[in-house]
Amino acid sequence: MKVLRWIVLPMVWLACWPATAQLVLLPRDTTYQVMASHYRYQQGERTRPARSGLHRLITYDTVSLDTLSFSSSACISLLTCGPGDEFYSTFGHTALRVYDSLRGIDLVYNYGTFDFDQPHFYLRFAQGRLLYALSCSSYEAFVHSYAQEGRWVVEQRLNVDSSALSDMVHTLSHTLQTDSLRHYHYDFFMDNCATRVRDIMCQAIPLQDSTSCHTTFRSLLSSYMADSLEWWQLGIDMVLGARCDQEATGGERMFFPRELMERTAVVDSGQFVGSTHQLLKHCRQPLAPSWHPWLIAWLLYLFVLAASIAEVWAGWRMGWMDVLLFLLVGMASLIIIFLWFFSDHYCTKANWNILWCNPLALYFAFARRRSKRWLLIAQGLAMAVVVVGFNWLLPQHFNPAVLPIVLLLMLRLFCFRFTTPRRRT
Repeated sequence: MKVLRWIVLPMVWLACWPATAQLVLLPRDTTYQVMASHYRYQQGERTRPARSGLHRLITYDTVSLDTLSFSSSACISLLTCGPGDEFYSTFGHTALRVYDSLRGIDLVYNYGTFDFDQPHFYLRFAQGRLLYALSCSSYEAFVHSYAQEGRWVVEQRLNVDSSALSDMVHTLSHTLQTDSLRHYHYDFFMDNCATRVRDIMCQAIPLQDSTSCHTTFRSLLSSYMADSLEWWQLGIDMVLGARCDQEATGGERMFFPRELMERTAVVDSGQFVGSTHQLLKHCRQPLAPSWHPWLIAWLLYLFVLAASIAEVWAGWRMGWMDVLLFLLVGMASLIIIFLWFFSDHYCTKANWNILWCNPLALYFAFARRRSKRWLLIAQGLAMAVVVVGFNWLLPQHFNPAVLPIVLLLMLRLFCFRFTTPRRRT
């Protein structure tokens, strides 16, 4: 069941959960004075305790910062946060810091917050329709939350003039105070905390690059998955469709916080960044390595092969194995279909895993040798397409663990159609 959790949970997590969302938890009844305005932590009518790394949404009553005149010491910085222990924080986070020591302003604008008390939270979560929002917190509270998690934080002070700084702050302030602008529908690849910050920064300098970087969205995602997250990657690859195998442009690849940080450091021959500071260092314990899923999948294939031989020649009853295998595949197919046809997730459409992981598996799980001949042939041909076109002919990349899984399912379909178990005497 632990292996099943590693495979099924990430299917829902990646497609439905913003990996880059990391929220700031402020103490109750804490008040931050910023000029004549105050930033209050409001809880609303209902409160729920934070769970699984989720924090409550922070909202503020603010006066517009663009009505204030910044001093000559004012600056705006890009904050990039490293990965955390939880899967949703694997890819880091991005925020903007507005700092003016003479005016007493030190704020962090964060596009990775949401309200846990939204109506139909879990349904909207699964459908990709959960609203995320821009929020504002004190710099001290923001950094403190990452220090507690042992995650690194890098600050890049942007070399912009007073006019560009005012424009960026005006956009942030206006967005924060306008409800229709403050909330947005999160998309992991196209519209997240990093892409929103990138678009703000484009007011000062063009960061967008339309040239192809000859790297697909999926390969970018895989490059940030450590060896200890191989099982998560299997689940991710199963729910991501062919759209993720398109080549990303230089601008599109900045949906990753670290990619945005690296691009910012080199744009305009490195002149866009005035200075870089390591605010927090990495002090997390490394995750324990796990067995690679492709190795487990091949061992499972050898087991099924041996069991099939024993079934034919020794009369072993292997019905329980068929029910378990095809039932698990059928359940996974329901997740793929839901995310493809009944959600707004851009990255889960056109999923070619449906060739081998489809609801027919639920039928085979219980019909087994009573299955219709034409259904066995049709499913076998569909799986053969996956085997023959594996990662070179089909327009979608498959996880290496998929090949042995498809082969063992084909083996069992073959046994259904062409073999008769020997009766025990």
